[in-house]
Amino acid sequence: MLTRAGRPMAKKIYFSSDRQNYTLIFPDTVSNANSYRSKQSPKDVFKMRLHDYSQYDLYELNLADASVRRLTATEGVDESSPVLSPDGKRMLFISDRNGVYNIYEMILEGIESLGPLAGATASLETLPAALPQPKVRPITDLLSGIRHISLSRDGTKLLGVGLDYGGFDIYMLRMPFERQVKTTLKNGELEPTAWGKVMVKVQTTKFAENTGLLRNKGQTLVFAERAAQAAQQSKQLTSAGSSDPAASSSTKDTSSESQLEQKLGFNPRKYVFVEGFDNSVLYSKLDRKSASGKTAARPSQTTSDSIVISEPRINVKNFVFDRANLNSLSEKIRQAERQAAADKPKNNLDEEGEYKVKRYRLSFSPDILYGGAGYDAIWGARGSGIFAFSDLLGNHQISIFTNLQIDLQNSDYGITYAYLANRMDYAFSAFHQARFLGLQNPVNPSIIEPFRFRLYGVTLSAQYPLTRFERFDFSLGYLTLSKENLDGPFGNESVSFLYPAIIFTHDDSRPFLYAPISGTRYAVSLSGTAGSRVNFASLLFDYRTYFNFARYYSFVIRLSGAASVGGTPQNFFIGGTENWINRQFENNTIPINSVQDFIFTTPAIPLRGHNFNAQNGTRFALINTELRFPFLQALPLGPIPVPFYYLMGTIFADAGVAWTQDSRLRLRIKDAPNTNQAAYYNDILTGIGWGIRTVFLGFVLRFDMAWAYYTQGFSEPKYYISLGSDF
Repeated sequence: MLTRAGRPMAKKIYFSSDRQNYTLIFPDTVSNANSYRSKQSPKDVFKMRLHDYSQYDLYELNLADASVRRLTATEGVDESSPVLSPDGKRMLFISDRNGVYNIYEMILEGIESLGPLAGATASLETLPAALPQPKVRPITDLLSGIRHISLSRDGTKLLGVGLDYGGFDIYMLRMPFERQVKTTLKNGELEPTAWGKVMVKVQTTKFAENTGLLRNKGQTLVFAERAAQAAQQSKQLTSAGSSDPAASSSTKDTSSESQLEQKLGFNPRKYVFVEGFDNSVLYSKLDRKSASGKTAARPSQTTSDSIVISEPRINVKNFVFDRANLNSLSEKIRQAERQAAADKPKNNLDEEGEYKVKRYRLSFSPDILYGGAGYDAIWGARGSGIFAFSDLLGNHQISIFTNLQIDLQNSDYGITYAYLANRMDYAFSAFHQARFLGLQNPVNPSIIEPFRFRLYGVTLSAQYPLTRFERFDFSLGYLTLSKENLDGPFGNESVSFLYPAIIFTHDDSRPFLYAPISGTRYAVSLSGTAGSRVNFASLLFDYRTYFNFARYYSFVIRLSGAASVGGTPQNFFIGGTENWINRQFENNTIPINSVQDFIFTTPAIPLRGHNFNAQNGTRFALINTELRFPFLQALPLGPIPVPFYYLMGTIFADAGVAWTQDSRLRLRIKDAPNTNQAAYYNDILTGIGWGIRTVFLGFVLRFDMAWAYYTQGFSEPKYYISLGSDF
C-alpha cells in the first residue's frame, strides 16, 4: 500500500496498491486480542513469488463489510496519492496516463454501478469493458510532473512535490476542483508524450514476450500470436461456406473441439492452467453448444472478439503450454515444496500459534567512512577521517574521528557513542585535540616561541526536541587544557574544570544553494565553568531571519551578542570574517595569551572592512544585513577552464562593537585610525561591500570586497578570500 485517503468518521478508505485483483479479505477473530488474521480460500491464496509488483492502481475499502473494490485497472500506468473532496463525492489522484505524472479527478458518486477504470491508448485496439467507466478528467497538464499530493480540509488548496532545476520543491494549487484543462484529444485525455507512447509499447511488448498474450488496457486477455491466424482462418472459413454448401455441411458434423482447434490453430486442452481457471472460457461462441444441444453458429457469424479470454484473475505466467512437460513440472513443484518444508524454521511458534519473539541482538555495521578538510583563520588548515557505525534499528551509533600526526600528543582523535532509541538522545564522548601557535617571547618580543595547546576530556550530552523546529541541548564536560612551550621551559600551564552548557535552538529556515533563503533561526546558550583558576558564566544569542521576496532573491538580517562575567571572563573579538584565508590581525596581535584562550576566546564575526581583533572585550553586539541574489550560472576561467558553478552575489553592511565591563562604551562611529583624535576602542565599527559565493573543489568559496566607514569617510578597500556558506 502506498497512500490512502479518508475522512474522519468515513465509511470508506481509498488507497493505492499493487495487489491487482486480490481483493478478498476475511477477518477472523482469534483468542489473542493483539492478533488479526486473514483467511482465504485455496484458489485465492496469494503467491508472492509470482506476483507482479510493477503496477499500482486505486482501490476502495468499505469499512462496513470489510470489502475491497478495484477502481482502476490500467496496464503500464500507475495511479497513486488519492485525496477526497470535503463532500466525499470526488477524488483527486496522480496518474502517468500520458507519460507524465499529472493530477486527475474521478467522480465517486454512483461509482458502485461502474467497472474499473481502463486505460485507452492509441497503440492498442480498445476492447469493450464489462461495465461503464468512471468519469475521469485531468486537472493539470505538467511537463515535469507532480507527486505526493495533499489536500486541505476545505478542498481549496492542494500541495504537491515537483521537480525544478534538479531539485524537488513543494507547490500549491488553489481551487483544484474548479480547474479546467484544455486538451487536444476529443476524449478529454491529455495528449500522450513521446515517452508515454514508447512506454506503452514497451510494456505491451514485454508482456507479450513474457506470456505469449497481449493484454488490453481493460481486464481482457487475447492471444497475441494466434489473433492474426484466427482472423485469417475465419475469413477462409467464411469464403468456403458461401461457395460450397457441402463443405459447410461437413463443418457442422465435426466436433466442437475440432472446430476450436481448427479455428485457433491449437488445441486448448493441451494447455494446463492455474488453479480455479475454467477452460470453458476458451471456447468461442462459434464452438460452444447451447443448453438445448444445438450446434453453434457458423464461423462466418463469429466476431473478431470471439477468442477473447475474459477471465480477469489469470496470471498467464502460470500457463504450461505442453502436456509433455506437465509431469516434469509437477515433480519440480513437489521438489520445491519439499525443499520449502525442509527450509521452514522449526520450533518458531508459541502455544497460541504466534511467532515467538526473539531478543534483539546488537550488531553494528558501517554507515559512512569519509575524510573531511577545513580551514581556520587562527589555527590554519586541518583535516580528519570520520568513521560512523550503527545497529540495524539505528538506536545505537558509534562515531570515530582521527587525524594522526607523529604521535598521540600532536594528533586529533575521539570516539562518541550515541543512544537514539527515544525522544531524548544521549551521547558520551572522549576526545583529544592539539593545536600549534607561535607566540611572542614575553622577555624579547622579537622572538616567536612555538607553543602546543591541547584539549582533552570527556563529555556527556543530551538533546531533547520540543517540536519539529525547536530543541534543547544539554552538555556536561570535564576538560583539561594545557599550554606547552616546545622550545623553552617558560609559559607552560595546565588547568582542569567542569564545563556545563545549555542551548535552546529554533530553526524553521528553508535551505537553498549555500545558505537558507527563507525562515528564521536563532539560538540562546548559557555556559560556564566551576574551576578555581577558570571561573566564568557566559550568555550568547544569535538571531537570523531570511526574507525571500523574489525568485532566488533574499534579504537577511542577523543580530548577535554576548556577555561574560566572573573571575576570568570569556573574551570576544570582532573584525574580519570566518575562515579568512588571506587573514590580517590588527597590530599583528593574535588574541590568545592564557591557556583558557585556546577554546574560550571567541570571534564575533563577520565585520568586514576591518582586520581580525579590531576590538575585543568580554561583551559584544553585532548586526549584519545582506542582499543575496543569483549572479552567474557558470564561469570557466584559465587556459584549461576551471568552472565556477552557481555564482551567487551579495551586497552587505556590518556594524558592531566590543567592550569590557570597566571600559567606556560610546555609541558613535569610530574615528579613522590615523587621525589626531583620541582613540576610543569601544566605538562602533562599520563596513559595507559586495561579494560572490561559488563552489570550488567541493568547498563553498567566498570573495568579498569591503570598505570600513569612519567619521572621516570610507577607507581603502580590503579583500577577503574565505570558506563558508552563511555568515
